[in-house]
Formats: sequence, structure tokens, C-alpha cells
Amino acid sequence: LTMARTEVQHLRGAGGASQQQRDGEERSAEQQRQTQQIADLVGDIRHLQLDLEYHQQKLDQMLEEKQGMIKELKKCKAELQEAKRVAEEREQLIRHRDVDLQQMKTRLESPRAPEPDGGMVSALRTEEKSGC
Repeated sequence: LTMARTEVQHLRGAGGASQQQRDGEERSAEQQRQTQQIADLVGDIRHLQLDLEYHQQKLDQMLEEKQGMIKELKKCKAELQEAKRVAEEREQLIRHRDVDLQQMKTRLESPRAPEPDGGMVSALRTEEKSGC
């Protein structure tokens, strides 16, 4: 009976050592997996940093372009307003000239009524202008 107990203990001890060895191998494999995961994550982080830098540069470029476009738009709006102002002034001048032309046509087309003084005032004015 004592021999049987000793043999069982020995087998348990050998099994325990074997179990310890398996536990150690599993820990080592788990550590290797974790190390590989960390390396993969570090690589992913580097890629993401590169993407972030690229997109930040693109954003900066687009902001500069936007500012340039806003400046150009303001300039174009100012030019358009000035062109509208000039066009309105010209339109007003044309209206005045149309009124003047209508008055001249009316004067030329209407027969002159005889002057009440017999044209004496007109004759005197004409003399005065000619210097006589």
C-alpha cells in the first residue's frame, strides 16, 4: 500500500510538472500574441498619424483657398456694385438727354407765334449779340 501511495504521488508530481510546463508554454504563447498585437497596434497608430497629418495639410490648403475665394468674391461684388452705380448714372443722364431732345423737337416742330411786340425784342437781342 505504501508503494502504491508513493507511486501515485510520484505520478501526481510528474503530472504537476507537466502541467506547469504546459502553463508556462501557454503563458509564453499568450505573451507572444500580446507582443504581436502591440506591434500591430503601434503600426496602425503610425498609419493613422500619417493620415491625420495628410488630412491636416489638405484642410490647411482648403482654408487658404477658401480665404482667397472669399477675398476675390468681395472684390467682384465691389466691382459689380460700382458697375451698377455707373450704369444707373448713365441711365439717368440718358433720361435727361431724352427730355432735352423732346423739348428741342417740340420747339422746332411748333410754329412760332408772332411776338406781341412785333419781334422788336428778338431783333434787339440779335443786335446785342452781334455787337452792333
